[in-house]
Amino acid sequence: MKRIIFSISILLFGVNLLLAQAPASNEWTNYGKEMTATKTVAVNEALKEIPKDGKTVAVEGVISDVCQSKGCWLMMTDGKQQLRVQFEGYSFFVPWEVKGKKIKAQGVVKLKTIDEKTAQHWAEEQSNPEVKPKDIKGEQSIYMMTASGVAVEGGDVISKEQQDAIDGKKKKDEL
Repeated sequence: MKRIIFSISILLFGVNLLLAQAPASNEWTNYGKEMTATKTVAVNEALKEIPKDGKTVAVEGVISDVCQSKGCWLMMTDGKQQLRVQFEGYSFFVPWEVKGKKIKAQGVVKLKTIDEKTAQHWAEEQSNPEVKPKDIKGEQSIYMMTASGVAVEGGDVISKEQQDAIDGKKKKDEL
C-alpha cells in the first residue's frame, strides 16, 4: 500500500512539474512598459477619432507584420484597418516570430506623413511588402502609433540570433 501511495505521489509530482514548465499559449507577454489600460479598442475604432491632444490609447488586433531587421516595429490589423506600431525611443523589440498573434498596444496614435525614402526603407524591412520599395514614389500618409508597451498573446523571448541583429553583431540575412 505504501508503494502505491508513493508511486502515485511521484507520478502527480511529475505531472505538476511538466505542467508548470509548459507555458500556456494564451498567456500574454509584455514588451516595453507594462500595459496599464484596462479598456482596449479595435484598430478601426482607434482610427475613427484620433485624439488631437496626444492622449494615450490602447488598441487591440492581430500582428500582420514585424520588422525583419531587428523587430523594432510591427503592423497590426483588425481585418479592416492597418496600424503601424513603433516603439517609444527605440527602447524595446518584439520577436520576429509573433506575426499572426493577438496584440494589445498602448501609446499615441497619429496620422503621419513620411517622405519617399522613409517609406521605401520601411517597405524593405517588411516580410512581404504590398508594394516593392522601388515602386514607392513621393510622400506617404500612414496611421502610426508610438507605443510605450505592447502585450502579445503567446509571445516568446527574443532569440539569440535576433539579439545579435539588435546588438549590431550580424544582420538577419547573415544569420
